[in-house]
Amino acid sequence: MKKLTFKIRKGTKNLILGLSILGILGLAAKHTAIARKASPTIALVGMVASMKKKGIWETATPETKAFAEAQDEAMKGLVDLETLDEKLKGYAALSLEEKGLTKEQMAEFKDMVDGYKAIAIKLKKLEDSGLNGKGENPVMAALKDEKGLFQKFLKKQEKSIDMELKSAETMDDGNMTGSTLGYRVPGIGQLPVRAPFMLDIFTTVPLGSLEFIKFMDQTTITRNAQNVAGIATSNSTTNVTWQEYNIQITKVRDFIYLNIDMLSDYDFVLGELQRLINSSVILKADNGLLLDNGVYPNLHSVNEKSSEFSAANTLGGTITAFAGTVQSPNFYDLAVCMASQIVALGQDKSYMPDTILLNTVDEFKQLLVKDNLNQYLLPPFVVRNADGTEIKIKGMKVRSNPNVPANTCYVFDSSKGTIYMRKGFGLEMAYNNNNDFEHEVATMKGYMRLNLLIRNVDANAFMKCSNITAALATLATA
Repeated sequence: MKKLTFKIRKGTKNLILGLSILGILGLAAKHTAIARKASPTIALVGMVASMKKKGIWETATPETKAFAEAQDEAMKGLVDLETLDEKLKGYAALSLEEKGLTKEQMAEFKDMVDGYKAIAIKLKKLEDSGLNGKGENPVMAALKDEKGLFQKFLKKQEKSIDMELKSAETMDDGNMTGSTLGYRVPGIGQLPVRAPFMLDIFTTVPLGSLEFIKFMDQTTITRNAQNVAGIATSNSTTNVTWQEYNIQITKVRDFIYLNIDMLSDYDFVLGELQRLINSSVILKADNGLLLDNGVYPNLHSVNEKSSEFSAANTLGGTITAFAGTVQSPNFYDLAVCMASQIVALGQDKSYMPDTILLNTVDEFKQLLVKDNLNQYLLPPFVVRNADGTEIKIKGMKVRSNPNVPANTCYVFDSSKGTIYMRKGFGLEMAYNNNNDFEHEVATMKGYMRLNLLIRNVDANAFMKCSNITAALATLATA
């Protein structure tokens, strides 16, 4: 049975009760002749009688008396609580044949009876607190305290009145009396912290218990195939050399001290501390994957491997420089120029840029690009999703984050980088550090062991522009 939730104002309790009783009796009448057995003309203990019994009728205002009498008139013919309870007990004693109900209908009727009892208890509490003066409604109390000002206001003798309501401790909601406690909002408010974004850009490979990643790259290669006439002899200088390299797994670690009692007294403390350690370690690793210099124990990073974009670069005479060739350049133009150089360095085959990293505020600035008529511009090679939260430039997904330096961007082929991680993320807690046990202090430690591998032969798949403003000026036509 669904729970019934309702609000009752003073003076309307018997009306709600009457409606509840009619609903119960109506269910029985729907299936059987019970409506004829339980006469609807049983005397009702009305509001007037109740007020007289409690000794508050003589002191009631004329308006209150009139309302009580009108309500009793409207409620004639309904059953009071005591009489209805007796009728329900008598009805429950009848057999199913006498009731004229099926088993399913009888189960439904029992649910209604249980609901009636719950409503009756609620109404009894409200009656006790409303009619006998206990826990008086704060609005009524305020009106009484005004010493006739409200009556003067009704008679238009006063143009305005001010009322001060008593505190919440005088209110009764049926569940808590005399309490000044407020609603406690669950959880703890979190200070702003940026989201990590580097770990999900690259493929991650679990490393087990190994400490080093070893790899071999070509260092030089000579291709000297020749045309040969018939069976004539030929000479070839084709040659290739390799070299072995390695990178070492490095550890990112953080820890925090905590009082053991806090873990027993406050359930939320452990979760809060775990979140703190998790975010601290992950954000440190995230920063390292973007900006570290690769000198152990620092991580290898995108910034370390990226070459600097130059609009004047011809890549050894293999392409035409972009400097001075773009009319009214914007960031979208710069991203395309950088991507084209990366593709050229990969011989139009090996590298295919798919990711652009940009400062968050700088990304929003790109949304404001307009033409001379103040109309917003969106190049044909730029695509936004339906809600505008994702932008792709020539197929390259733009990823923004506050950790990317302002006025800086990175363009690269993410398939050319791999994160090797050993044992994932670790979280440990102990109190055997120095005199922690004596002082009942525990140490919580979180750590990650990982590194980013970008092969030497794939370094040209990564490019950065450390000054977007200056680069756009260089690209612009005279």
